Amino acid sequence: MKALIVNCRRNGLAVARSLGKMGVDVIAADHHRTAPGLYSKYVKERYLIPPPSPSNNDFVNELVKIGQNHSKTDEPFFLIPVNDEYVLTMAQDWNLLVPYFLPIFETDVTILKKCLNKNETYDLACNCGVPAPQSWINESVEKIENEGNFPFVVKPVSKRSPENIEKDIFKIRFCTDVEALRNAVTELNQKKVKYIVQEYIPGPDSALYTAGIFAWDGQLVAGFTGRKLRQFPPTTGEASFAEIVDEPVLLEYSRSLVQDIEFTGIAQIEFKKHNGSFYLMEVNPRSWSWNALSNQAGVNLPWIGCQTIKDQQAHNDSQSNNSGTWHYLFMDIFFNGIKSRNTSILRIFRDCWQADVHAFWNIQDPLPSLIAFLHTVKLTLRFLKRLVARPFQ
Repeated sequence: MKALIVNCRRNGLAVARSLGKMGVDVIAADHHRTAPGLYSKYVKERYLIPPPSPSNNDFVNELVKIGQNHSKTDEPFFLIPVNDEYVLTMAQDWNLLVPYFLPIFETDVTILKKCLNKNETYDLACNCGVPAPQSWINESVEKIENEGNFPFVVKPVSKRSPENIEKDIFKIRFCTDVEALRNAVTELNQKKVKYIVQEYIPGPDSALYTAGIFAWDGQLVAGFTGRKLRQFPPTTGEASFAEIVDEPVLLEYSRSLVQDIEFTGIAQIEFKKHNGSFYLMEVNPRSWSWNALSNQAGVNLPWIGCQTIKDQQAHNDSQSNNSGTWHYLFMDIFFNGIKSRNTSILRIFRDCWQADVHAFWNIQDPLPSLIAFLHTVKLTLRFLKRLVARPFQ
């Protein structure tokens, strides 16, 4: 059994480890030579490929070549992208890839847009009876101000869509007054980017929960639940410290969502808890940066996905461990210990020492953590050089 993982940072590295430990021959591809996942002991072959681009097909053409190189074997050859941009690009050109690969992701662009486009995700939640923040799509500031209450958050409807890939647009903007709201909306309008404005669901980063699932033709096959404890940057970023939790209601909400759109693939479905209720934040139709924690919970989502697609029958699995933590030391120190100072360096090191899973470090597979460390040192030196030079400019 073979699998090609496209994008090999901490997300793809975790997928490579999940499959490699089960005996899958892992092939890795990335457009950065320093991607740590390329150097995992579980990776049998490595490829450098160009990034997706709306102006040419080089990315997909390189994947076709990799598929052709392995098409002579009778083994199933799975394809697992771990980035929104890659998923959408592959789905749009799936007719070129289908002769060589079995997808562990959704290949129907219409279904993907219901996950990736914030306005369609909001409509999906309403159709399924899943709580979601009140939203306004491309509405005027005046209407939003009249119908809702500050604060609001402003987001591009689809930051990773082909027409927006090369645009310099923000991921999310927190607005506490009409001036901030007007500035955010104006900025997106000027760049011809569709936007959604949502009521802000209050709560700290630790109120953000995830259902990590694998679904097959709308059937929820397996899932685990976790929550972020700290993010980088705080309030709007990715997890730097996360834990396993037992929240079955998140899986029930997820079951309704994937069933409604007949979704296939791994997905991260994020919620925010407020006053005892969970509100849908977003649906990411691929694995996510801290997906390694699902293995700690007893749910190997990439392996379950490969087995299910290969056999064309569900290989159901459920969470068997309700405790454990995942940690990303570098970013946790910089953003939460140094920059924001919302926790102590001592506590961060304590959390790192006690963590069950790490973004890169694994005693049985140490080289990726060394590559990540060297790359972090390089970036740190570059940052310090700019910082020192700034007063003299």
